[in-house]
Amino acid sequence: MTNKYSQNFLFSLLVVLLTFSGLYIYLKTIKKEVNKDGGFADATPTISNEFVCAANNFECVKTLISDLNGSNENVLLFGNSQLGAINQFSKGEINYAHQLSIETEKNRNETVKVRSIWIPNATFAEFNEIYQSMKKCPTRIDNLIIPLFLDDTREQNIRESLKNYSLNVCESFEYLSQTKNELETNLDIPSNSDKLDKSILKSIPVLNDIQSINTHFRVYLYKLRNSFFGIKASSKRKKIPAAYQFNLEALESIIGSRDSLGKPTIIYLAPLLHFASGKEIPYFRDDYLNFKNDMKDICNKENCSYYDFDSIIPDEKWGYKASTNLQGEKKELDFMHFTYDGHKILSKKLGIILNNFLDY
Repeated sequence: MTNKYSQNFLFSLLVVLLTFSGLYIYLKTIKKEVNKDGGFADATPTISNEFVCAANNFECVKTLISDLNGSNENVLLFGNSQLGAINQFSKGEINYAHQLSIETEKNRNETVKVRSIWIPNATFAEFNEIYQSMKKCPTRIDNLIIPLFLDDTREQNIRESLKNYSLNVCESFEYLSQTKNELETNLDIPSNSDKLDKSILKSIPVLNDIQSINTHFRVYLYKLRNSFFGIKASSKRKKIPAAYQFNLEALESIIGSRDSLGKPTIIYLAPLLHFASGKEIPYFRDDYLNFKNDMKDICNKENCSYYDFDSIIPDEKWGYKASTNLQGEKKELDFMHFTYDGHKILSKKLGIILNNFLDY
């Protein structure tokens, strides 16, 4: 009997040791890949600064709000990773929003401040969440620029980092600060489960990185699914009607809210690889053309201006990304991110539009 218990104990111990050894090795592999990857495959996210903030960099956004409120006239530019990342990045390169900020202030003797907020895979609903939250601070936004991507209409959820966003960025707004302090006071009192969690994490350090393991595993499953169905970056994405309508209503909410106050909104159809050259794009062409028409219709307001930039960046100014499946080539065309030359083209185009707009 003792022998049997000893064997069971040793077997259980061996399973535990092998499990944690496997987790440790897997975690080391993840960290190597993250360090090698540097961001969005070959597109590298730029660092937040006084001109451009990642949406979850709350301290940066607070400074941005202060700059907008302290300006003579201002422009706020929203964006996703097309704004925040540069493909085939080289040291010293800056994204188009950063370039636009510098050029606008230089040409107008700093009387107009251009500031930008970006978030990867942003949806119109999330832009609306950020916009409405900033209004609560309150934030003065004289001119608002929003890029339009059909991809940004495929999700209905608001990510966790944007929930209660005003509590994180409206520090000087009195009642929000009080609410935030009350929440922090409650959070300072640890529950028994919190104490137990901390004790376990202290005893087993590898569990601190369980979120990284989970994220990496989900990416692996995503690639496995894509391999099974033969999905690549160039595969055509179908429009999702419910999510599409949800996001269109969010965009209408922003434009309508500003129009009622007489505040201008500029929306532009974002650059799209292959649209100008006539090669295959990752959407069904009818869906994309209908999207363009819907965007024009939404902007049918006195204080809204629509521009079409989908063809302004030549194919050779784009880049590549890591394979979206496990069987494909190591590199695939990146339909979202372009090189620094592409950023210069878009910055110049937006600068011309903005200068004419401000002069008007």
